[in-house]
Amino acid sequence: MSMFETDPRQTVRSCTFTLSQDQLAPAERAEALKVRGRALHRTEHKIAPDDPELHLRRGWTAFDKRDFETLFAHARRALELKPGYGNVYGMIGAALSLGGPEKFAQARAAYDEAIRLQPDDPLARYNRFLLLKTNNLNGEAIEEAEAILRLPTPVITRPSEVTCYVRQTTYRIAMAIERALLLRIVGRINEAQQAYDHAVEIDPDPLTYAWRAEFRLTQTVYAPGAPPPSLSAAQDDLDKALTLDPDYWFSLNQQAMLHFGRREYQTAAAEFARALKGYPINGTMRWYYAKTLRALGKNEEAASEGITAFQLDPGFMEWELGELQKRGYLAAIAPDTDPRPAVTDAVRACMLDEDCR
Repeated sequence: MSMFETDPRQTVRSCTFTLSQDQLAPAERAEALKVRGRALHRTEHKIAPDDPELHLRRGWTAFDKRDFETLFAHARRALELKPGYGNVYGMIGAALSLGGPEKFAQARAAYDEAIRLQPDDPLARYNRFLLLKTNNLNGEAIEEAEAILRLPTPVITRPSEVTCYVRQTTYRIAMAIERALLLRIVGRINEAQQAYDHAVEIDPDPLTYAWRAEFRLTQTVYAPGAPPPSLSAAQDDLDKALTLDPDYWFSLNQQAMLHFGRREYQTAAAEFARALKGYPINGTMRWYYAKTLRALGKNEEAASEGITAFQLDPGFMEWELGELQKRGYLAAIAPDTDPRPAVTDAVRACMLDEDCR
């Protein structure tokens, strides 16, 4: 079967012979069909051209290539062959959601149809949640998260179904964390606390422990004037998170932030370095690592890490450029001008100034 990359025609012949065997086990038959389909694709043949699932799969392949003309062609054919095919509407929604605000209504309508046809499918609901969150419809996004959490338990607790903060997890864990974060954003702090506590209770996981620790470390940001967070409680959560997974970047990042807050810079630097191995393109984490190195007197290394943060993370760059301008390290950059030289100088200046936060 592995020869399909180098000799797809021979692979087709081998798979066809295998499929002709009467005593072939179901799993072996499925594998042979899958490999033959891939081999036929490489030889520009088609298998089961009237199979709607084939068109769905080819549509998703086009999605990965951002070839939306091909995607919509396969979507139309799949719906001709199987009207009411909910997964196709989910794929259409995913494609339209990349079209920005002007495609929001169409993307939402596609997701709505997918959910109407398959109300217990968490994927379409999760993607609709992301669409709402991305468009800052926080109240509706919270309601969507709650709807997902009400789905049948076996559906939302299958492992490795979704990626949440660069970790494969269940829909239940992902939605519990996302809901709690949105509750914080809209100022419903007590509900957020309850959400984290409940998530840890029913799903003691590196994600739930680490996010409750993050909440405890930063709750004064969301509730000015509130009592200082319990560092011992945050540390307890981080200890549990790191016991379950010693290498998860978010837990390590929160541990580093705790050490940074205590001015334990040597330990913080080591934890940031470990965390960045798991998520090297996180600009905010790399920026704090740079500030930690500066606190240790390693100004050149600090500047290098700060510049790298801007280079790797466009979202961080967009945010921090404004901050550097507010603090006077960076002048306004004219349109059609390469910002990199000015940004490099601004970052170096910031890292030489202990008052630059």
